[in-house]
Amino acid sequence: MRRLGAHLTLTALWLTTFPTRLTDRIADRLTDRIATVDARSRAGRRDRGDALATAVITVGLVLIAAAVIYVIRQKALDTANNICTNADPTTCQ
Repeated sequence: MRRLGAHLTLTALWLTTFPTRLTDRIADRLTDRIATVDARSRAGRRDRGDALATAVITVGLVLIAAAVIYVIRQKALDTANNICTNADPTTCQ
C-alpha cells in the first residue's frame, strides 16, 4: 500500500504541475518568438521617434493655423464691408 500511495501521490503531483509546466513552456516559446519578431521589426525601423507626440503637435499646429486664418478672414471681411464705394464720400460713414 505504501508503494501504491507513493505512486498515486507522485502521479497527482505530476498531473497538478503539468498544466503549469505546459503553460510555462508555451509562454517561453511565445516570448522567444515575440522577442525575435520585435527585434526584427526594431531593426527595420531604427529611429522613428515618438509618433504619437508628433501627431499631437501636428494636429495642434493645424488647429492654430485654422484659428489664425479664421480671424484674418473675419477682419478682412469687416474691412471690405466698411469700404465706401459711393461716388460722393460725404454719404459714407
